[in-house]
Amino acid sequence: MTSLGDENPAPIELRPLSARIADHDGERSVNETVSLINDKIHSQDHNERSPKDTGLLIRDTALPTPANDPKGVRRNGHSNAFAVWSLELVSLLLAFGFMGAMIAILQTYDNNEMPNWNGGGSGGITLNALIGVLATIFRAILAFVALEVLAQLKWEWLTARFRPLNHVQRFEDATRGTWGPIMLLPIVKIRQPLSVIAVVVVVLSVAIGPFSQQAVQTYYCLRIAEERPATVQVAHRIDSMDESPLFYQRSGISGLKVSLQSAMQDALANPSTDSNIPSMFKCRTGNCTFSTHADHPEQPEEERASYASLAMCSRCEDVYDLVRTEVVEQTEAHRGQIFVRLPVSGLDEEIPYYDITNSSTKLLQVSPGSRGDQDVSCLDAAAVGNLAWASGILPQDFLDVARWSAANFSILALSQDRCGTLADGKVSCPLPTGNIRKIWRTAWGEPTDYVAAACTLYPCIKYYTSKVQNGALFETVVRSTPLHGVEGYYALTQYGVQVPCWVNGTLYTSSNISSAADKLHPSAKQDVVINLQYWPHESPDARVGYTNMTAPRDCVMAVNSNFIRAIQTELIRTFRVVCWPNTRWSDDVTCRNYEGGDSISMASLLRPRVTSLNTIRENIDSLSMRITTQIRRSGQGPYMKDQVPAQGEAWENRTCLHVAWEWFALPATLLVLCTLLIAGIITRDLRANRNSLVWKGSVLPFLLKDHVKGLEMSNLKTLNVAAKDFEIKLQKAD
Repeated sequence: MTSLGDENPAPIELRPLSARIADHDGERSVNETVSLINDKIHSQDHNERSPKDTGLLIRDTALPTPANDPKGVRRNGHSNAFAVWSLELVSLLLAFGFMGAMIAILQTYDNNEMPNWNGGGSGGITLNALIGVLATIFRAILAFVALEVLAQLKWEWLTARFRPLNHVQRFEDATRGTWGPIMLLPIVKIRQPLSVIAVVVVVLSVAIGPFSQQAVQTYYCLRIAEERPATVQVAHRIDSMDESPLFYQRSGISGLKVSLQSAMQDALANPSTDSNIPSMFKCRTGNCTFSTHADHPEQPEEERASYASLAMCSRCEDVYDLVRTEVVEQTEAHRGQIFVRLPVSGLDEEIPYYDITNSSTKLLQVSPGSRGDQDVSCLDAAAVGNLAWASGILPQDFLDVARWSAANFSILALSQDRCGTLADGKVSCPLPTGNIRKIWRTAWGEPTDYVAAACTLYPCIKYYTSKVQNGALFETVVRSTPLHGVEGYYALTQYGVQVPCWVNGTLYTSSNISSAADKLHPSAKQDVVINLQYWPHESPDARVGYTNMTAPRDCVMAVNSNFIRAIQTELIRTFRVVCWPNTRWSDDVTCRNYEGGDSISMASLLRPRVTSLNTIRENIDSLSMRITTQIRRSGQGPYMKDQVPAQGEAWENRTCLHVAWEWFALPATLLVLCTLLIAGIITRDLRANRNSLVWKGSVLPFLLKDHVKGLEMSNLKTLNVAAKDFEIKLQKAD
């Protein structure tokens, strides 16, 4: 072989050896073996020159250098292990950083709404894309570190002993693609564990991207639409008659507008528990909620309310025990006729009946059949001024709310509610007091008893919890409190104070409402005179104590007495009726009011044979609910102007993120394995007592083996410097 300075240097050739060159122990050191091979090749090159060199031709391009360092290369094969692997160590730190970044980003949005980084446009990056980019860089770093370690392990593999030449190709293939590392496994699976780990990292790193994407799982979730709040109509006042859609007053007479009249009649004729409020809320998303507030910390959850509104409340109680029966035999026409009587306005028959215009004596009276059903009257009802006549059996809280009612009324009707059916299928009813024959107590062709109820309808504050689900409002009345009039039954204005009361971000409760209201602007508060406690006496004539208090105007509910009088007038006309069957044993009935007109609504209240306290309550509750709906639709706000609706949260379906952290087990495991690889290779270098050479994936040791003296003492940096002094060319034979 010619010298490195020849004009046409000989090509690098590998020639087969007929046998291993071995010393007396059977093997030589690596350096001795390389030296013997080089000597043999040099000898052959000088003696057997081909007429034209072919293959990889390398020639020297460097300027002459001092004799002690012919190539100007400082040979230092004893570099610090941490410095040699510094790039891989920094890369590994970056891998930890990218892993931490992915975890931090996903942890931020785990079980939360997916971020919208493009502002609603289509040009921004998505969370999936960001995780994909980070995972790709993370995978590239791990693969780079593992492949560098694998390339270095090639030199350790060749240093230990003579290896088949195709092992070099196997190691080279392992640093490219995915199939190459797999093909290397059979060679190193037992003898070189670090190579196995490197192969595992390289092969499995391909799955880092898909696994990271799989960890990002989306689902539909409900989130508040801040820009589209929910609202529900509530009323605070009925103070003004001017242009009121609810009532009017002409020549000192108050009356209801037709819309409210027809709503009340329809409620009795078609009783329903539906509040008929589909037009009273706005929820553009179809799913809305309204937060609840407590009056005090210990208040049970079921008593907390979302909002309140001025309303009309009702209540009915059983007065069956006050009914008397007697047989009238004064005349032939009425011989044996039974009269069932209920006093409605005082003790016995001579206590006057009060309405808003006059007084008279009144008893409710129905008559079951004796000789013919044409004598039957099956329902009698009347509005009454007070309920003193029933104070002996009515609950105290019922008498309390009845004191400030818009109207009190009583209903007496024939019914089989307390009757039973015998084994033979016949109906048996309890015997009334007195000596009355069973055959005289029939209605609709069957034995009958009766039902009696006292009812009250009063202005109140209703507290609600509600939600909108699938476009429908579901409202629940949590509780109600009556409005109190300063002068009782004939109060000019009846007031109530809502507590708790949420106004402009401030929660007013019964403990702070007065003190907090004192700090408000005079236009934002109001002085009211109310009764804070329930009426402590049963007697309707007992004096009631009132309290002066200041409250935020937004928390005050008020209803004008003219509206109450209009309600009274309508209810007196509605409930002063008598009903009887149209024909013998017929379920159809005719109801006439005391003015001689038909009352279709009361005909619906009577349910032949099955009228009961519950059915009466159903009708009266339906009545109060429809009045409340009309009040909420047409009532006024706290400042006698437009209503201030209750605010809620609108929820809409958004895309939310759930992180399946188990899918990060693979990337985390590969990161740990890569760390073990670096730790293992550096530990080997340190244990080699600074005698190891780190050439990694460089091909220079193969190319410069005949051109750089002391190759076995040159580190990778030295080889890179030396390589700058040579040129290479692939020359083919002619």
